[in-house]
Amino acid sequence: MMLHHLLLPTLLCWCALAPSDWPGYLGPLGTNVSPEKDLLAPWPKEGPPRLWKANVGAGFGGVAIVGEEVFLLDRAEDRADELRVLSLQSGELLWSARYEAPGRLSYEGSRAVPTVTATRVFTVGGFGHVCAFDRAAKKLLWSVDLAARYEADPPKWGWAQAPVLWKDLVIVAPMGKEVGLVALEAKTGAEKWRTSRVGTSHSTPVLLELGGVPQVLFLSQGRLSSFDPESGRELWWTDAYVNRIPIPPPVKLDERRLLLSGGYEAGSLVLEVEARESIWSTREVARWKRGSQIHPPILHAGKLYYLANENANETRSKRSEGGLTCAEQDGTELWRTGDQPYFERGAMILADGHLIAMDGLSGALHQIVASPDGYREVARFDPFDGAASAGRNWAPLALASGRLVVRSQEMLVCFDLRAKAR
Repeated sequence: MMLHHLLLPTLLCWCALAPSDWPGYLGPLGTNVSPEKDLLAPWPKEGPPRLWKANVGAGFGGVAIVGEEVFLLDRAEDRADELRVLSLQSGELLWSARYEAPGRLSYEGSRAVPTVTATRVFTVGGFGHVCAFDRAAKKLLWSVDLAARYEADPPKWGWAQAPVLWKDLVIVAPMGKEVGLVALEAKTGAEKWRTSRVGTSHSTPVLLELGGVPQVLFLSQGRLSSFDPESGRELWWTDAYVNRIPIPPPVKLDERRLLLSGGYEAGSLVLEVEARESIWSTREVARWKRGSQIHPPILHAGKLYYLANENANETRSKRSEGGLTCAEQDGTELWRTGDQPYFERGAMILADGHLIAMDGLSGALHQIVASPDGYREVARFDPFDGAASAGRNWAPLALASGRLVVRSQEMLVCFDLRAKAR
């Protein structure tokens, strides 16, 4: 398996997964970049071959793909969360398992992407239930109610994070009154360590290696915190970046630098992190006014690609301030689309030299050459045939074994991007 610069978990059977799998949030490399090559480009005018579509409940949770199975945490009529496992080839429901989680969140529906190993599926529901499912037995193994166990109030729009795996631990953020992050034993859900309070967030903890040291990073309202994944000991923290509603996790630029980006006029910040004799320090390297509200920027060939769209430029009169942006790592813009096209707050991944970006309003999919020389779109089509009526098409995309799975508020659709599918 390619490790790239993300430190992947060493146990929990990740080693049995194929490089082309998309086992959780942000894909196999943790960067929203697919390692796959020889994909269909450009797409036909009508779009790549569609393999299947399936109805889903409203929501924003994307899918994980392992082998020939697609994993989605869905909502069942405001009563329960339901793990649905579908065939990657046909969309047929292979099995499902649910647990009671009554209530309705602001912006209804599911929130997060499952994290899948060769034997288990781990999920976090919008009401704070952390669950482990057995893939072979097709059933729920254990569940932890973060709200009840850690005296945690739901964040503004519910818990919206993916579980992080480290060795035999599942790391999540209850964001309780006294507890920030916790590590649960993967086999039982028993607590192994906890941290002190960190504040609220809609971001996901991420496991990275900086300066040769593995660490779990978590971006909350007023701080970025770093913890040792083995013990939960805090390594360092900074209040250099403040976002009242953080959503995208930190992006690693190199062994010493991180990019923090977000909406709500928080902009973007490049932070340098360094340890000398086990004493950590942080330093601001660059800061600029534009950021990506929901999805993290993508680093490719030394350049940053991100959708500079947020609440502040949502109105038509201000959309020229946003758009898909290509920038240097100091924020210097090389090009930006403004409102031509705008993309709203849709998702984006990089595969085989092309950005695949979804328009958050219409649901249209765009295929774009990832180049600093200018915006060059080579294909565009509507994957939902006009049925993405609700807008809010913000769910993460997933690409595995040449199959792309996208989601609207009404359906999942799978397309074959393998070049031989032409």
